[in-house]
Amino acid sequence: MKNSKFKEITEEVTTDEINMRKLAKGRINALLIDPLFAKPLLKKLNIINEVEKSHFSVTSGTIHVMFSKKSVKPEIVKLFNKGLEKLKNNGKLKEIIETYTAE
Repeated sequence: MKNSKFKEITEEVTTDEINMRKLAKGRINALLIDPLFAKPLLKKLNIINEVEKSHFSVTSGTIHVMFSKKSVKPEIVKLFNKGLEKLKNNGKLKEIIETYTAE
């Protein structure tokens, strides 16, 4: 971190797990993390009831999946896209996402 004032009020860590533990112990006040990753991590650490989710959102957008042209055949990408479209159309994708992001 180049900005010394910012460095004074922040601390770098190597994993979200470390920050989750700090949050649960009150060593930090907040943590920015994708809800899709936060909920399973909180369950794994058995601290899901020790932290509160904020409804503050930094940004939201679409998720993209990338495939290597060297190792993934175009037919596999087409099958993936077809399956994803089916999940969107029948509501299953929304259900899956809600399973991991619900309060």
